[in-house]
Amino acid sequence: MPILAVVESNEARKNSLRSNLDSLGYASVGFERLSDFSQAMERNQCFDLLIHSVDDNEIRSPSVTWSSTKIPTLFLMNDKCWGLLPSLKDFGQEEKIDCLHSSFNIKELEYRVGALIVQTSSSLEMDADLIDFQRGAYRIETKKRVIRLNGQEILLKPREFDVALLLFHNAGRVLTRDKIWRSIVGRDLAKGSRSLDVCICNLRKKLKIGIENGVTLRMIYGEGYQLITESTPDVPAMNFMPQAHAAHLDVLTA
Repeated sequence: MPILAVVESNEARKNSLRSNLDSLGYASVGFERLSDFSQAMERNQCFDLLIHSVDDNEIRSPSVTWSSTKIPTLFLMNDKCWGLLPSLKDFGQEEKIDCLHSSFNIKELEYRVGALIVQTSSSLEMDADLIDFQRGAYRIETKKRVIRLNGQEILLKPREFDVALLLFHNAGRVLTRDKIWRSIVGRDLAKGSRSLDVCICNLRKKLKIGIENGVTLRMIYGEGYQLITESTPDVPAMNFMPQAHAAHLDVLTA
């Protein structure tokens, strides 16, 4: 389930917007100020989309807002703001930016949010120049291709590291099995193949993934995998893989 951040200083409008998002099937977290949202991002809280209600002053430099978040952003604005909106070229990556009038109807909101999420999820986030980052008790050193648990290096095979990096970097997002495999190997996962599932089962054991280390890994039946960190908003679990099937995967690694 996509997780959305909502920045709106007016409490009533913020609650109304989040209620609309709930009805559309999106989980959301509300923030009064952009600085509050930025602090959440610094704590490794992950979001798929930012909805930012901007005023006349903020709209003069919305590209600053986007450049500080680097996630798809939907700006909500009134009539006056539209006249102050800079050119899309100022954003640098206009496909990740959209604007919506503050007096939107829910169908319009559904379309704009859905379009941004689809564009973003068409390719997984795996930047070539990733910097080192932290998830729970894990330190991911991308250039050295090393993952440390409480400072201790965990020995991983090359493919295991690639899968782990993808999961940790996209914490909070549901990644389908096919997308993970295609991103790592460059081709579709063969029908009936358990290669990825075995790889992830090995990662669970080697990395000791669990609540005690600030990270859990969900297997979502019919969808894929979702890495959850302590700072990830609580999202209702749906369609999780039955225990019998999950146990079968453990047997594969024995």
